[in-house]
Amino acid sequence: MPTLKILLSYSDTLGMDIQTLDELTKWMAFSYGVLLFFVLEFPPMKAVEKKSPELFLILRRHQSLALFCMWFSAAWILQDLWFAH
Repeated sequence: MPTLKILLSYSDTLGMDIQTLDELTKWMAFSYGVLLFFVLEFPPMKAVEKKSPELFLILRRHQSLALFCMWFSAAWILQDLWFAH
C-alpha cells in the first residue's frame, strides 16, 4: 500500500508515532463530515448554492461519504472514550 508508506514516512519526518496518527485520523474524518454537512445544510449556505450550483453539485456527490465519515468517526471517538475510562 503506497499510501500507507507515504503517510508513515511523512509521520516520521514530523516525529509522529502510530498512536498520534490514529488520534488525528479520527478527528480529521469527523471534521470532514461535520464541515461538509454544515456547508450543505446550513440555511445561509442555501443562498450561496443558488449562486454557485456547480460547486454544490460536486459537494452533494460527496455527502454520503461525509455522513459515513462523521458517524463512523464519532463512534470511533466514543469507543476510545469508553475504553479510556
